[in-house]
Parts: sequence; C-alpha cells; structure tokens
Amino acid sequence: MTARRVMWVAVVSVVLVGVAFVTLFPIGTMLSQRHQLNAVSSQLSRLQAANRALRAKARLLRTNAEIAKLAHEQYGLVKPGQEAYVVLPTTTTTTGKHRS
Repeated sequence: MTARRVMWVAVVSVVLVGVAFVTLFPIGTMLSQRHQLNAVSSQLSRLQAANRALRAKARLLRTNAEIAKLAHEQYGLVKPGQEAYVVLPTTTTTTGKHRS
C-alpha cells in the first residue's frame, strides 16, 4: 500500500466514524426523550384522573346530605328529635379451672 492510499483509507474511516457519531448520538437522545415523554404523559393522565376524583369528592362534601351523613357516621351526631343508642359488644367470661 502506498502512503497516499493509507492516507485515503484513514480519511474515509474518520469521516465514516464522524457520520456515525453525528447520526447515532441524536437518535439515542431522541429515543431517551421519547421514553421520558411517555412516562410523563402517563403520570399526567393519572394525576388528571385523581384531580377529577378529588373535585367530585369536594363537590359532594359541600352538600348538606353528605355533611349530615358524615356527622352521623363519624361523630354519632343525630338530628333534633332523634335518639342515639350505643350498642356495646357482649362480654365473654371464661371459666377456667385452677391447678393446684
């Protein structure tokens, strides 16, 4: 091989490596960004659904019927004229024989 031919092969090799680097590096970045975009889009969809559910619950909590229901269920409050009863669990007694 002549020096000129070696130089030509070296230049072509450098150019090919440069072209490969210039084209492959952005493709990897683009694929990474597309993956991140898909993950963030999925998270956004979940958060939007959660926001819709929370807004619906907030609207429900502003109604008198829901307030009365929660007051009764969670705090045992009753409306005027009603009577509240507390039902206690039954107690069990065990009889055991003592060993002497």
